Amino acid sequence: MEVSLELPDATHIGGSPRQRVHCTGVVVRQDKLLQAGEPPPYLTAIFFSEIQDEDRRRIGEFILQSMLAHDRRRS
Repeated sequence: MEVSLELPDATHIGGSPRQRVHCTGVVVRQDKLLQAGEPPPYLTAIFFSEIQDEDRRRIGEFILQSMLAHDRRRS
């Protein structure tokens, strides 16, 4: 599947401006959540099979930034 993500720029406080990431991926897992809802919500894991190094770096920076922000909120 073709995937397009819009991520906050890791170098800007507040998440602006945004960076767009394009890649190709394969769904490797899909788990239905126990929450009620119509349509029912799912957690989906995608393996990015074709992705440029720069886009991989952007995703990694976004994840690291999100983890650090989460740790700061818990402290």
